[in-house]
Amino acid sequence: MTTKRMQRNLTIMFTDISGFTRHTEKISRDQLMNRLDTHNKLLMPIVAHFEGKVIKTIGDAFLITFESPTNAVQCGTYMQYTLKKYNHGIPDGEQIHIKVSINAGEVTATDNDVFGDAVNVAAKIEKATNPDEIYFTETVFLAMNKAEVPNAFVKTFRPRGENSQEIKLYKVVQDPADEVYKRIVEQTKIDPEKMKTRIIELSATAEKEYTRYQEALEALMEAQGKSSKTTVVALLGGVLVLAVVLLVGFFILKGANELTPEQVVLADARALMANGKPAEARRSLEAYIKEHGDSADLKDALELATLREKQDAGAQAAREFDELEKEVGRLIAQGKPDVARDKLKAATIGSEFTKRAASLKEQVDHYLAARKAIEEGDAQKALDEVKAAYGETDPSDEIKGIREKANAVIRARKLLTGEDARDNGAAVVGILVKAFGDNMTGPVLDLLTTAIEHELCAMARKAGKDATLKTLQDYRTHFALPGAIIKQITREVRLNALWHYTTSHELKQQIMRTDYGSFGQEMWRMTYEDYANEPEFLWRMGDTLYAISEFCYRTPLGFVQWARAYVKDPKIVERHPEFYDRLMKELHDYQSSGISESMREEGITEPVFDARFYVKKFYYQKARPELIKGLTALRKKSSPDAKDERDVTFNSNCFAVLADKGEAGVVENRFEFFRDILMDETLRNNTLQIEHFKALFAEPMTYEEYKQYRTLIDECRQETVDGRYRGYGLAKAMIDNWQTVIREAQPQHTADYQR
Repeated sequence: MTTKRMQRNLTIMFTDISGFTRHTEKISRDQLMNRLDTHNKLLMPIVAHFEGKVIKTIGDAFLITFESPTNAVQCGTYMQYTLKKYNHGIPDGEQIHIKVSINAGEVTATDNDVFGDAVNVAAKIEKATNPDEIYFTETVFLAMNKAEVPNAFVKTFRPRGENSQEIKLYKVVQDPADEVYKRIVEQTKIDPEKMKTRIIELSATAEKEYTRYQEALEALMEAQGKSSKTTVVALLGGVLVLAVVLLVGFFILKGANELTPEQVVLADARALMANGKPAEARRSLEAYIKEHGDSADLKDALELATLREKQDAGAQAAREFDELEKEVGRLIAQGKPDVARDKLKAATIGSEFTKRAASLKEQVDHYLAARKAIEEGDAQKALDEVKAAYGETDPSDEIKGIREKANAVIRARKLLTGEDARDNGAAVVGILVKAFGDNMTGPVLDLLTTAIEHELCAMARKAGKDATLKTLQDYRTHFALPGAIIKQITREVRLNALWHYTTSHELKQQIMRTDYGSFGQEMWRMTYEDYANEPEFLWRMGDTLYAISEFCYRTPLGFVQWARAYVKDPKIVERHPEFYDRLMKELHDYQSSGISESMREEGITEPVFDARFYVKKFYYQKARPELIKGLTALRKKSSPDAKDERDVTFNSNCFAVLADKGEAGVVENRFEFFRDILMDETLRNNTLQIEHFKALFAEPMTYEEYKQYRTLIDECRQETVDGRYRGYGLAKAMIDNWQTVIREAQPQHTADYQR
């Protein structure tokens, strides 16, 4: 039956009783076993409390493993604290002092043992650890929670061995005044009764080694109470006898077949090579040659030893690189490319493995670049990096996840572009959540925010403000969206919720009757209170209201919001060139001279609610040809009996703009223009103000032309008495004003006309 083995990352602890061998010479077997039993009763509950596992004992040393490096170091700290309390006040010979050494790393674990480099290093640093101290390696230092362990650097230690590397050692600072140390010893509360089963299990492992100690002690000590000192003397005597026997045998053999020193060196070298120690053989041969000179046999042996040493070194290097390659592969599969990169950087790699190492490094670099690209939202780069490293395969769940995330980002961006983007918000939210879960940051969070905004804007148009804002609050809790994002989406929801009013027949009728109701209140709050200082949003609000008014077939809304945006940021009109077409369209509509009164109260004298204002200020040169054309653009009659189809309001607005810019003279037939607007609309609205008539009448004219104007004005004046304008109270005053203006503009003709 094969033993099941598995690779695990564990923290390894060795504890060793200081001076144990010295004790065996001074005390009886029973005393020694009692001391070991005391050691066990004191320390096993501590190991159990900190979730350690006693694997085995090696002599007087315990091999213990922990899942947590912090637990291991705190366990060692409390062990020393417990023994310090125990030793206080008892004779030196009865005290127990231990050394604790700790390392961490990957080991091969079986049901009842662990082995590997991490175990070997822990055993080696035990030799460098002082009694009553806890020493641990840099690996443990980097992995543990440093805030929970008082620590200090001790030294750099190089274990014995030809290929050993320096190890940085740290220790626990056992200062009773240190707050961290005090917290460990004061807050560790061990209840042996609660952990009785666990302690028995740990103690059982230790008992196996105690049994072996008993057998060894029985061989060292006589049952009749002989002192250990006598036993040692007897054993030393036996050793001397054995040494004499060996020496005698050597000289007998030498006499029978005496070997030269060179032959002895050669034989030793062959034996060392046979035992897999070519380096020792080479050094032995080199030392002999340096002192006694060489020979053909010595040269051949040295060449062979050197060759074997190189072969062994190459084989060892190959094994080490194979292990490194496997380790990097495992780390990649575990989704730890940064750890794999550090392993490669720290490894000593021979020149023969440079190419393979470069390939491994390149693969890890691609992996890390792909992960970074996903964090930065560069989905295509992430896919390219993964493909460069692994082709179409997925060696780990994380690599598979990177591909899925990258494809999700690409699909989300595609859905959030184009004319139907606002209809795809909910779908994009689902795609991103499936790939990333709830934790999104950076550009991916920006995508999610846009998708949520689109989804809720579409929802607001159908369900209204209140229901949609409740859904937004649910999203805020689920994704921990920042306050600034919530404010932005809330604003967009309220803007789109204005459309909800148009879906209700009752509300639509209210708007058409200019009875705005709750719609008007919301519109007023957004314009004058909540977003009064956000010109871009006010401009977009104007766009929305304008579209709503078109839907409702009423006088255009939106000019108030455009005006307030312009006042806050005059350059905003330049950023919206599409505004021109809308303005030219509105010149066909009635323009109110009183619409700017509310802003005049705020000290704003420009008539910014008037479409003519924007045309004059921003688009006059562009609009001028169309304005001039509008003055004479009377549509032809569809039949001899049909009424003239003409846009008198547009004609009037065109003339008003030209007149305000000092170009009233561009009218080719001023009298026909005046007659058309006078007889149709002017007496029923104030599209043209008195200043426009002043500009019209101020243009040079002949007496005959003047006479035509006066006759028409006089006839209209009479109709205010007994004609079609008699029901219009302001008509007489308006016609009197025209008469006054033309008489003052053309005094030479006025005098002749009155004769």
